[in-house]
Amino acid sequence: MALRTTTSSFHFHFHRTPNISPRHPILFPLASFVYLSNPQILDSKHVSYVPLDFKHRGTVRCTGAVCFLEWRTVASPFSCLQNSNYGRFAYHEVSSDDSDREFGSSSSQSVSGSTLDNIDDWRWKLTMLLRNKDEQEVVSREKKDRRDFEHLSALANRMGLHSHQYSRVVVFSKVPLPNYRPDLDDKRPQREVILPFGLQREVDAHLNAYLSKKSMKRGNFSANSLSRSSGGSMATTEGLYEQPDPLIQNNVVMEKIIQRKSLKLQNKQQEWQESPEGQKMTEFRRSLPAYKERDALLKAISENQVVVVSGETGCGKTTQLPQYILESEIEAACGATCSIICTQPRRISAMAVSERVAAERGEKLGESVGYKVRLEGIKGRDTRLLFCTTGILLRRLLVDRNLNGVTHVVVDEIHERGMNEDFLLIILRDLLPRRPELRLILMSATLNAELFSSYFGGAPMLHIPGFTYPVRAHFLEDILEITGYRLTPYNQIDDYGQDKVWKMQKQTQAFRKRKSQIASAVEDALEAANFKGYRLRTQESLSCWNPDSIGFNLIEHVLSHIVKKERPGAVLVFMTGWDDINSLKDQLATHPILGDCSKVLLLACHGSMASSEQAKETSYDALNNTPCLLPSWISKAAARQVQNAVEYLKVIGALDENENLTVLGRHLSVLPVEPKLGKMLILGAIFNCLDPVMTIVAGLSVRDPFLMPFDKKDLAESAKAQFSARDYSDHLALVRAYDGWRDAERQQSGYEYCWRNFLSAQTMRAIDSLRKQFFFLLKDTGLIDQKKEECSMWSHDEHLIRAVICAGLFPGICSVVNKDKSIALKTMEDGQVLLYSNSVNAGVHKIPYPWLVFNEKVKVNSVFLRDSTGVSDSVLLLFGGDLSRGGLDGHLKMLGGYLEFFMVPALGNTYLSLKRELEELIRKKLQDPNLDIQSDNELLMAIRLLVSQDQCEGKFVFGRQLPAPSQKAMKDAMTGKQPYDNSKNELQTLLVRAGHGAPPIRQNN
Repeated sequence: MALRTTTSSFHFHFHRTPNISPRHPILFPLASFVYLSNPQILDSKHVSYVPLDFKHRGTVRCTGAVCFLEWRTVASPFSCLQNSNYGRFAYHEVSSDDSDREFGSSSSQSVSGSTLDNIDDWRWKLTMLLRNKDEQEVVSREKKDRRDFEHLSALANRMGLHSHQYSRVVVFSKVPLPNYRPDLDDKRPQREVILPFGLQREVDAHLNAYLSKKSMKRGNFSANSLSRSSGGSMATTEGLYEQPDPLIQNNVVMEKIIQRKSLKLQNKQQEWQESPEGQKMTEFRRSLPAYKERDALLKAISENQVVVVSGETGCGKTTQLPQYILESEIEAACGATCSIICTQPRRISAMAVSERVAAERGEKLGESVGYKVRLEGIKGRDTRLLFCTTGILLRRLLVDRNLNGVTHVVVDEIHERGMNEDFLLIILRDLLPRRPELRLILMSATLNAELFSSYFGGAPMLHIPGFTYPVRAHFLEDILEITGYRLTPYNQIDDYGQDKVWKMQKQTQAFRKRKSQIASAVEDALEAANFKGYRLRTQESLSCWNPDSIGFNLIEHVLSHIVKKERPGAVLVFMTGWDDINSLKDQLATHPILGDCSKVLLLACHGSMASSEQAKETSYDALNNTPCLLPSWISKAAARQVQNAVEYLKVIGALDENENLTVLGRHLSVLPVEPKLGKMLILGAIFNCLDPVMTIVAGLSVRDPFLMPFDKKDLAESAKAQFSARDYSDHLALVRAYDGWRDAERQQSGYEYCWRNFLSAQTMRAIDSLRKQFFFLLKDTGLIDQKKEECSMWSHDEHLIRAVICAGLFPGICSVVNKDKSIALKTMEDGQVLLYSNSVNAGVHKIPYPWLVFNEKVKVNSVFLRDSTGVSDSVLLLFGGDLSRGGLDGHLKMLGGYLEFFMVPALGNTYLSLKRELEELIRKKLQDPNLDIQSDNELLMAIRLLVSQDQCEGKFVFGRQLPAPSQKAMKDAMTGKQPYDNSKNELQTLLVRAGHGAPPIRQNN
């Protein structure tokens, strides 16, 4: 390669290799200097020699007519560091001071030229990343990379890589990146823990007394006794599930009873079919498309163990197919031995379908047709067709693995692919070889019917056509053409009423700053569209349309047109949130036609409304472990989502490291609630604070009982705040609201209480029913065997309740940093988060607790915590996740090092000992439910002292760098030797914290 210049430019001549492009750095031969005819050309440019090992770098320097190649040793631009959490390697660059020289930019260059050079450098870096199989990501902290991130991100996207900017760090990775990376956050929570003076000494006294008593009793325990208790202590599940009728010993008598019942069912069915009402109903049923396939369906079911039935909406498969099976069995005089279970994905479906089928059979609900959902059900001894939710059938499979007595299982709506539905299909497929006489019928929409057929070994498929309903699709241009509405820049304002001009100016300014992806896509679509068939007025309106605005005026005009021109019916308008629903409703209420209550009924539907059957459709962001208000496709669970679920079960102690069920996991498996709520119930029973914990778990299992009316939102928030009583806990507010409702119910004034405090009476009754169910479930598991009052002797201890809430909701933990005018909240998965407006903690200016535990978070534009409870350092350390020692004495870590705690070494040892003994006590109680933990009163006293008297006197520190452990410390850690305890220094530290000055230093003259 040679370097040659002229008076106007200089040229590089080199032999290309497949890995080098003309815009990559030039590799010079190992020469000491190069001659140039015009060295002034290099005034604004210079050339860097970049060896492949990145250990040396040369720069061309000009003196006269000779340019020398100066060598210097530099730091590697990327040093590889092991990173177990996010990819195999992470990279850290050289300092910003050297970045200009390293990448060949100078202060005289323009921004555009610098950006272009930076993109060329990154193209080479990202190419190297793709070629190296051992590397997963590149991390940069350079200012120019943050400046050019938009261009670099587009480059990475074209190369099939993922990119994200975390504050002052940019990352390019082969795998998707989360919204927050704690390993790149210099301000992740680091907490200094300080206890009130004298508290640690009192706690240590109780702990030492407990350990002394335990050592004296150790000889009385044996491993055999523990193994026997763990194997035989699981409670009987009698009373939880419906068992088949007991067999009668005399077979002859039993056969006669069965024949008599079958004949009775046959006669009753025949009488109904011959009655005038029955004939009319039969005529209607024959008009359904499913009737034409009746014989083919019954034949396929009799000849095959598994049948997949697909049908379009309105074909009658849900109501008719289970009836066809029941009718054929009754006609064959086998009605008494027939038992059909039909599952529905939702409880409302099971109840509505069972009621309809019973009406078509001319019976009352509970005779031959019944239903069973959580908390309620109607079923008699002669019920042969039972509609239930998928969860109910799964619960029965826990105690009746072979489904004894069941002849047909119909699984409806399998195309919805819920977690329970998929899990049920797995169990049923394993059950079929053990029950060859069992018939399984899978009913689905036309979508993915072949998938389910192949899953069951090529099961036969039958299709039922549905009714054809006329559907007309009108696009925006069609609406404008039909209604004659004209769009202008002034009638597309988001707000109704005041501040229209200000709103329009704000939208215009925002639009000039940046265009949203929707706006860009709309502009492209409008340019490509052909509107020749539309009037000029319509075309002009389309050119004025602002896709970033919600056209309230347009919606109002379209609804008015429908009311005037179309036949009576219902119109469903989907809006983007509560505020938009409220604004549109207010605007429509003032319309002369739409606001006429005699002609139009305006109803608002939202998750915060009182209806218990309303729910938002959410999707799950597995990467960030957050439910999102986003659309989703029906698909199998992602591997990352499954991994998150397994890791979560390990964190809460339901699975061990080998993914086997622990004793806690076995108890959680029989509770019909989420694992975290089940753990909360179990700990509430163990620590005798069951009553409020049952209320909290029941409240988190149903809809939010606190209502938010349109026109009384402030009053509703005030009513909820009074239940909080400045406890900084949504969960304790729920307990007080329920307790007040229960007292009002005893005085026959429950409805008045709910109306006055903006509570849902229906939800309160549901919470009351769930509490009763939870109590009997825990009693059946053996964890409680006494009256409800005895299980709640510590229900008045608010601090203990907070500890149980923390144990159940962990790892849903959020740090709280109080600033002058705001509160900074941060979680492990999302970084900065916000509090939901309905939370009692959202309206306060300062939260005296350093941590919040939460049950649910949701992502709209930002991540919001729906409900939260403040907890102290001691509560989190004792009832949170696993604790481990850090690199220093008194340094404890949690959640893989994301949460770090610093304290005096003796206090750290106290927390570790208490944590170990507490976990052992809980494990023994779960293994032997008859164990009386009150005999370990010293340990419980030490725990109660810590959680109740911790005044949260510590503080957050950020960016604390930990020195490498010394050789002596590592040797002591390996040998188990306790670190040296300097009691004098600790005493001085405690005196200073108590407000006493440091003693004067005595100097010898």
